[in-house]
Amino acid sequence: MPIIVLLDNSFSMNQDVSSSSIKSNFTVSNIETNYLSRFHLAQHGLRILFQFLKNNRKFESTALLTYSRTCEIISEFTRDYDFLTNCLSNIKTIDRSNLMQALFKASKMIKDNYNFDLFYHIIVVTDGLALLQTNQSNKNIFGQFDFEENDLEQLKLPSKCRIHFVCLNTLNNIRVQNSLQTFQEILLKNCQNKSNDDYDDEQIQVNQNYDGGQIWIPDTKTLSPILIEDLFHKLCSENFKSFSGKITCGDLSGLISLYPDLPSINDKTNINRQQIDIIRICGFLNADEMFDSPFYSRHYVIPVAEKNIDEMKKWIRFLNFKSDQSDDDILQMFGDEGRQPSFAVLLHGSFKIANMIAVCEICSQANNNNNNQQQWYGILQSVTDKKKSNLMLFTLYPGSNPIPWLSNFRNFSLSSSDGNTTNSTNSNNNNSKNNLKKNSNLNPWLQPQSVFNDIQKVLRFLKKLPDRYEQLVTEINRIQRASIALKFFQLIDSLIQIFEFEAPLLPNYQQQPQVREQVEQILQFIRQTKQQIVVQQQQQQPTTTITN
Repeated sequence: MPIIVLLDNSFSMNQDVSSSSIKSNFTVSNIETNYLSRFHLAQHGLRILFQFLKNNRKFESTALLTYSRTCEIISEFTRDYDFLTNCLSNIKTIDRSNLMQALFKASKMIKDNYNFDLFYHIIVVTDGLALLQTNQSNKNIFGQFDFEENDLEQLKLPSKCRIHFVCLNTLNNIRVQNSLQTFQEILLKNCQNKSNDDYDDEQIQVNQNYDGGQIWIPDTKTLSPILIEDLFHKLCSENFKSFSGKITCGDLSGLISLYPDLPSINDKTNINRQQIDIIRICGFLNADEMFDSPFYSRHYVIPVAEKNIDEMKKWIRFLNFKSDQSDDDILQMFGDEGRQPSFAVLLHGSFKIANMIAVCEICSQANNNNNNQQQWYGILQSVTDKKKSNLMLFTLYPGSNPIPWLSNFRNFSLSSSDGNTTNSTNSNNNNSKNNLKKNSNLNPWLQPQSVFNDIQKVLRFLKKLPDRYEQLVTEINRIQRASIALKFFQLIDSLIQIFEFEAPLLPNYQQQPQVREQVEQILQFIRQTKQQIVVQQQQQQPTTTITN
């Protein structure tokens, strides 16, 4: 979740905070403690934010911008939070604020660095003075500005983006009251799910969380450093707390964290993302079975050092070490984080050697047996990216049948009949019975002619049945998977039409019963795939606004 921080450095940020509210042990670099401005509070709050990200989100990228009349990039996206903290001391207040120009600049930065897998955050730290022409009070006071009246309508933030307005002021301040409507309009424009009951007649409430962001204003009559500390700690804990959980498989388990964090899921799926803490492996498959499957999000799986002595003893038994070792001996053996055995590392190495993947359920340990909660599955796989191999979690779309060419994931389980771990599926499932056999690499369709060439190849193989049956099912399988991965479902309808109308006209179809049987078998499988896609689209209808 890359973060863009927009710091208001206009002259209005120099307004004093009452000296009676200054905490005795609060100090700011190069200033006297008897003078404290809102800009100093902003610097103090951002130091808390950067320190939190440094300790908890080491892989997170953050950019720092300041805005007054113009917007200046202090730092591009970086993970060096010490550098960002040092930059805060060199920022000076100048001129008047221009929020719209800063938001346009942030939107451009996101579009230039856009990554489909990541969710972006924009944090606006200001004293609450918007100075927008849409605000009639500000227009009367400050006159005309350097932007047009319809700038607010032209503002388009990416769909996977949240914006936070952190106002270092109080609700009874006249500047905040004049600018509050503007903040609400921007936040409402960025919200995707406007049908939710939380939107009271399309009126955004202060200090209430929405899918598009939040307006943070201290609910007090006076400001103080400790109040700002609490505000930024709450902002961090609610939005940037990293996933902390376990991977479990039978008796083995291991602590992990994920980067980026798990995405937000629509409330209608009955999935509470905040309570998820278990990734439970349900079974293993050959990697080719899930090749190019559609996924919802992907995350790096990062091992976390185990501090529980009982978990370390499990690894002692698993590794066949001497069982008569004392707790002190075990701590000495595995005390160093680099020497600790890790279940995530074990899976990573095993997947690379065996070319296997793990189907897992993403759930909460407290609600693991809750039948009312919709299932959410994922894939654990070893992925090589830029000559570096990593264990990655690919989350699938919520539901028990997220991949049309496989059977229902409820049928997957770990076999307990022997020591080997396998996956079991319903033997009566027609989908498994008629599953296409061959797998091949997915060639992207860069031009419309490429799609036409693949259809022509299907027709050529169809005319040469039964000799080219294996090649035909391989091509059908590749086209189907590519169509589902790219959401090009019209191509599957075209395949059905080809087999329904073109195949009966072929001479070999009329003369050979074996050809008719092969065509019917393939046609039945394509229809089942189409039916599963329709069902999946109906189940995912509430979440279409967050998957653009």
